[in-house]
Amino acid sequence: MGYRSDIYLRMSPEATEVFSAIAKLEPNVQSMLDSACSRIEKDDGTIDLFFGERKWYDNYREVSEFDAALYLLDDDDYGFIRIGDDSDDVEYRGDTCGRDMYVQRSVEW
Repeated sequence: MGYRSDIYLRMSPEATEVFSAIAKLEPNVQSMLDSACSRIEKDDGTIDLFFGERKWYDNYREVSEFDAALYLLDDDDYGFIRIGDDSDDVEYRGDTCGRDMYVQRSVEW
């Protein structure tokens, strides 16, 4: 069990190059990239990654190394959204609006 989050990451081609170089040096970052539930590579070089139902704890080594790699990117080159189990737990990093990333909640009957 435990607290889980959904993670959405959209990277520009430049950010993807940097992240790929880091992943070659940091096996935990590569492991995280490989464990994405969904990976979409677009024609313009943008990559979308989705990690579903993930225990995203800072004290997990792979998460802390992945976060450290994100902080090396220019904010304009990526968008990151983490949605936790709690309805008010949403974290944004990078330029989510510039990357067309938005959270929308709705109730349907």
